[in-house]
Amino acid sequence: MAFTLPTFPFNFQEENTRSAEFLHLQQEVTALKQEVVKWRAEANLWKTQHRRTKEREEQQKETIQQLKAKVRLREQQLFGKKSEKQKSKKDQKAPSENKSKKKRKRGQQKKNRGPKRRDFSHLEERVELIDLLESEKCCRYCGSSFVDTEMTSDSKQLEIEVKAHVRRIKRKQYRTTCTCQKKSLITASRIHKIIPKGLLGNSVWAHLLVEKYGYGIPLNRLTTSLGLTGLNLSQGTIIGGFHKLQPFLEPVFEAIKEKGLSESNWNVDETGWPVFEEVEEKSNYRWWLWVFRSCSTVFFLLDPARSSKVLDKYFDKKTSGIINCDRHKAYIKFVRLYEGTILLAFCWAHVRRDFLSLANANPQHEVWALEWIEKIRTIYHVNSLRILHVQGSREFRKHDRKLKNLISKFSKAISEQIEDKTLADPRKKALKSLKNHWKGLTIFVDHSEIPMDNNKGERSLRGPVIGRKNYYGSGSKKMGIFAVIMFSIIQTLLLWKINPKKWLLWYFSYCAKLGGTPPSIEEFLPWNMSNEKMEELCMSGSERPFAEIPDTS
Repeated sequence: MAFTLPTFPFNFQEENTRSAEFLHLQQEVTALKQEVVKWRAEANLWKTQHRRTKEREEQQKETIQQLKAKVRLREQQLFGKKSEKQKSKKDQKAPSENKSKKKRKRGQQKKNRGPKRRDFSHLEERVELIDLLESEKCCRYCGSSFVDTEMTSDSKQLEIEVKAHVRRIKRKQYRTTCTCQKKSLITASRIHKIIPKGLLGNSVWAHLLVEKYGYGIPLNRLTTSLGLTGLNLSQGTIIGGFHKLQPFLEPVFEAIKEKGLSESNWNVDETGWPVFEEVEEKSNYRWWLWVFRSCSTVFFLLDPARSSKVLDKYFDKKTSGIINCDRHKAYIKFVRLYEGTILLAFCWAHVRRDFLSLANANPQHEVWALEWIEKIRTIYHVNSLRILHVQGSREFRKHDRKLKNLISKFSKAISEQIEDKTLADPRKKALKSLKNHWKGLTIFVDHSEIPMDNNKGERSLRGPVIGRKNYYGSGSKKMGIFAVIMFSIIQTLLLWKINPKKWLLWYFSYCAKLGGTPPSIEEFLPWNMSNEKMEELCMSGSERPFAEIPDTS
């Protein structure tokens, strides 16, 4: 029996309908896919925009924090305390404890020993006898006369009298009674002046130089002050005289430079100094005043640049030693050219200042910064104990070991904190600066004669900076050069505790005797003077311990 397949009726209309629906669905799916791609692209775009916006917001927040920190720092610099001295542990106690104690009175404390009475025996003494009136030399009741006991009741008081006067010089003349000489009149020798045909004497020039370049008093104020004493001078007369004095002072200036170069340690710093003269290669009036302070000299240099070329002008290729300085790039570039003959000892006071600025500008980092300041204070303290003792002694070695241990711990703490990825940027910046300059910051460890900071150099600039604020620098390049000559001479003399006015009078008198030519300056240099001469020229009224004279051996 044959098997036959069942037959079904085929509906062409229904099949066409299904095909149309299928095609329609396919078209919808394609359209939906395109729409999904579109929305995904838009979603990705908005996600990217959102991410960039968040990043920009974070950057703006960080910028705001930095600007706020700068504002706080500038407010502290303008209106805050200028001293960088930290509060003592007693002052850091709770306010309730401080309030319970009575506030300390100003001035000398009762329990403390008073200062030593000043000695004025070096001053000229003018005796003034005060007597009774004739009507008072007898008893007012009976009229009997008093008997003079030859005794006096003595007291003393200090007075000051500043008054200009005319020194009228009368030179005696004699007539000869013989024919041995060609001249019939013989006149006494002249009184020599540093400027032969000038009206002003040596004392006036010494006073003007010390007042302007030693104390920073501007000429208009100086002439006004002299006018009160009866001496009316014009500024043109004074400036013209300074030009004539410069050739006498230049040899001393050069000798100071040579002496400084012969030593092996220098404190170097620089500050702005306006010179109001147009120079072809310079577009503004800002020049730079450099100081090179050695053990026995203070030398100033004026230059339009603040680059390593200035250092190259002062030092020569044979120079070797250590420079105490800040972290200005000019020093680093200069030392590279000297191939290790000159080393840089960076200033720890600037490092400490970095942490103080960080604490003042960012209160959230204050505790962290003060911890580092405390570590620096400990290093300062131990080093100060070390240098009190002779190198190689038992006490010196004891403090030296302690110092090296502190430095090792300090270096380790820097490395550990820098590796911390969560460390805030302001903290990281301060520590990176420490690490980059670490070699120069630790020079003092192996060289105990080298100070930890550059405070000596900064103190040497203090006087000129006061002058700059008072008389705005120099009106010309020539007067700027004269200013650095006088700064160098006066500060070198003060370093040796010599009275600049006495020294200038002594030096000017010798120059005048030679007819207005500079003498051989060797005997006028502080490091060549005898103890007797230095005692004669030392500051009046001050004990001058010779132990403080710079060691030039």
